[in-house]
Amino acid sequence: MSLGAHIDINWLVDRLVKLREFSSIILEARERKYLERSDAKRLVELLREFAYDYGDETSRGHLLKLLEAIEKAIVKRDSFLYRIAKKRFDRDDVVPIPEVVAEELPMVKLLELLNSLRRRLPFRGRAIGRVLEAFGGVDEELIDALNTVGIRDLIGSMGILFENFLRDISTYSMLLQKLIEQHGLELIDLNKVNIAKGDTLSILLEPVARSFLAITRGGTWEYAQPRLIFRGGRSYEFDAVALDHVNGRLYAAEIELTLSHDVVRKKVSNLKELYESYVEGARSIGLTNLCIENYLFTGFTKDRGNLNTIKNTLIDEVNKTLPTEAFCKNLDEAIEVLDLIQAIQDTNENKIPKERRQVYKRIVKAIGTIYKWWYESRAPKSRKSASQQTYRQP
Repeated sequence: MSLGAHIDINWLVDRLVKLREFSSIILEARERKYLERSDAKRLVELLREFAYDYGDETSRGHLLKLLEAIEKAIVKRDSFLYRIAKKRFDRDDVVPIPEVVAEELPMVKLLELLNSLRRRLPFRGRAIGRVLEAFGGVDEELIDALNTVGIRDLIGSMGILFENFLRDISTYSMLLQKLIEQHGLELIDLNKVNIAKGDTLSILLEPVARSFLAITRGGTWEYAQPRLIFRGGRSYEFDAVALDHVNGRLYAAEIELTLSHDVVRKKVSNLKELYESYVEGARSIGLTNLCIENYLFTGFTKDRGNLNTIKNTLIDEVNKTLPTEAFCKNLDEAIEVLDLIQAIQDTNENKIPKERRQVYKRIVKAIGTIYKWWYESRAPKSRKSASQQTYRQP
C-alpha cells in the first residue's frame, strides 16, 4: 500500500509548519537563555498538541501534567520562574529555559523539600502551601500538579522533549518527500493548507528539491536527508546532507524559497558546525580525510543574473568561516548556486533513468506549482492574475 493510504499529506504539512514554529521559538530562546512570555505560552500550546502524537497513554499523561505545571507557573506572575529570571537576566517578565532553571538548584531543592513536607504533614499542608506560595510563587494548583510530576522531573524532561520534537522535523520531511514522489502535490487541499504562508511553501520545497537533486545528480545525492545536530548547547538544522563514507566526501544543500545575499550570510555560519560535527564522527570510525565535495544553495530567484554575485558572496563567507582544506577542491568548483527553474530547463529528461522518469515528472510539476505559488505570493495583487498568464510550466 502507498504511504498516501496511511498519512494525510495535509495533516503532515500542518504538523511541519507547527514544528518549524516550535523550532524557531526554541532556537531563539537557546540563544538568549529565556523565552518571552508570549512565546512560552505558545510553546506550551504546541507541545500539548504534539503530545497526542506520541507514546502510550501513561507517557502522554505524564507530559500533559508537565505542561499543565509549566503553564500554571507561566501564568502566575510571581512564580519561581520569574524569580529566577529576575536573578539571571534582571527581568521579571521572561521565562528562563529549562537548562537555566536547572542551574538554580538551591531554589528547586527548597521547593521540593517544602512540597514533600506538605504531603507528609497533611494537617499542616495548608500552612506549608502558604510557605510555598510566599517563597516560590507556587500556588496550590501548581503544587498539586507537581505532586505526581516533581519539579526536578519537569526540568529534566523538557530539554529532552525539545530535542525529540526538533528531530521530528527531519522525520516528517522525509515522509513528505516520499508522498510527493508518489503523488506529486495532487493530494494538497488548499482549504486545509495555507500556501500564502512562506513557511508552508518552504516546507513543500525542501523535500521536492531533495528529490530533484537525487534524480538528476544521482550518486551520493540519492541519500541526502535533512539533518539536525546539537553542539555546544545549540541545535543546527540543515536541509539536505549526505556522506560518501568510502571516499570521505560530504555533500550539503541549503534549500531556500528566495535566493538572496542575506540568506547566504545567515546559513554559512552553520556550515562550520556541520563540518566539524561530521569530522568528529568520521574520526570515531577511522575516517581521517573527510572533506566537503559539494556545498549547494538552491531555490528560486526572479533575477538569474544575480546568481553569480550570490555565489561570490557565498565564497567570501565560506572563506571567513572554514579553512581551505575543509573542501575537496577549489571553492569555485565545490560551491554552487542553483535556480531550480533554470535547472529543470537545463536537464535532459532522456538522460533520466527510465524507472525514475515518472517520479521526475511529478517532481518537475511540483516545482512548477510551488514556483507559481511563490511568484504569486510576492507579486502585488494587481499583478497576480497576470502571473497566471505569463507563467509557463517548465
